[in-house]
Amino acid sequence: MGAFTKSVRVCGIAVLGFGLTFGTAALAAPAVASEPSAVSQTTRSGSVIEVTSDLSPTEDTAFDLAGVVHGVDVDEIVIGLGLPDHGTATVPVAADGSFAYTFEDGLAAGRHTIDLAVEGAVQDESRSRSVLLEVRDADGIVPLPDDRFTPVEVRSEATYQRGERLTVQGVATPGAEVTITGWSAGVYGEEVRADERDGRWSWTSSNTMFDATQLFTFAQEHETGSDSAPIEFAAVAEEALTPLEVESEATYVRGKRLTVEGVATPGAEITIAGWGAGVYGEKVTADEQSGRWSWTSSNTMYDATQLFTFSQEHRLGSASESIEFRAVTDAAFSPYTAKA
Repeated sequence: MGAFTKSVRVCGIAVLGFGLTFGTAALAAPAVASEPSAVSQTTRSGSVIEVTSDLSPTEDTAFDLAGVVHGVDVDEIVIGLGLPDHGTATVPVAADGSFAYTFEDGLAAGRHTIDLAVEGAVQDESRSRSVLLEVRDADGIVPLPDDRFTPVEVRSEATYQRGERLTVQGVATPGAEVTITGWSAGVYGEEVRADERDGRWSWTSSNTMFDATQLFTFAQEHETGSDSAPIEFAAVAEEALTPLEVESEATYVRGKRLTVEGVATPGAEITIAGWGAGVYGEKVTADEQSGRWSWTSSNTMYDATQLFTFSQEHRLGSASESIEFRAVTDAAFSPYTAKA
């Protein structure tokens, strides 16, 4: 065991008196090699059958295919087991709609299509569905035969953070060259190569993303064929730039250092300049959570007034505010009085 085994759809099943027909239209997932996801496949749109178990078992290892039938009162579910030598199985459905079937000997590494249906599937398509088992080999890989063309597929979320580079991961035919183009993003045919074994590929853009949306085309070339997948990516919603604010009183005591506190965009860099006070671009960073910041001047203050500019820089934008500070009398200061 351990070699890839091609799945076979089971058609024209007649079990317990209800004729069940499994067509190819129910199978929407493309045959693509990848490192499998541990996430279960939930109910397809309009289907009463939900599969809740893990669909990426390990080869030759017993596992359960479990799920729930929603909204219909049935006693049994028919499972087409994806291989000629496995045929079909009729599995009881509990009062709460749950069911489970155990593959006692497991399956060979590769992709296997499993068809499921309950009574009335011929008349009502919502009573049938198909799921794809991605059976891993000992290395955790779902293998494909060398001569099989695999459609290019993007598996990353189609989103990006403004001001950052875009990283995309996916699968294609093992060994294929994948070319990425996104004209408005300044991406003019950057290339990566799909892994020779499992077809996985990863690409990081040479440019940072700024627009609200970007259309990218992922095209693969291989001796077994070529195809492409255009996908529109969108910038994720972000909070707007927080206005820079100085919360301290705009005063200082002559002969002492000036301490100023305020708020800005979390993580922003705050630059303080006050030329008359000898402050030439001193910097602090706003707290990553609250945006609060505090600055103490490197020099002591002497003049009657000092103009300071507080500027913030952040990937969301920049802003500045100029404030004039004035000297106040220190309450602890007492003028010298000569005795007569």
